[in-house]
Amino acid sequence: MVRAGVVDHPSKWPYGGYNEIQKPRRKNIIIAYQRLRELAGFKDYGTFASAHLKWVQSALKDIDAKRASRWTESIAVGSRPFIERIKNAMGAMAKGRSIQPTEGAFELREAQSAYNSIFDPKNRDIDPN
Repeated sequence: MVRAGVVDHPSKWPYGGYNEIQKPRRKNIIIAYQRLRELAGFKDYGTFASAHLKWVQSALKDIDAKRASRWTESIAVGSRPFIERIKNAMGAMAKGRSIQPTEGAFELREAQSAYNSIFDPKNRDIDPN
């Protein structure tokens, strides 16, 4: 939502994971904090949260204010095995969608059709008769 311009910092978007990671809840927990810490390779959760904060701050400095089509126009972005799993999970809804390589990852996209194709030259002004 930062890239979309809705908020200027992820802490201001209540539906993302930033606040959940930085201020772990005791009730209605969404994230398995200790498992996340283990998977990220940290000895304690405080160290992980501190590293996460630095990652976000670094990303905010480097953020490109332009809309990035890979995140806004793709169905999914990630490794090829991940994209293939998503496509398989979509079943019949995956028809017409293709896996495309992009900047060190892959995207699952649907075919883009030009809006103008609906209004091709065969259409003409309405005749008063």
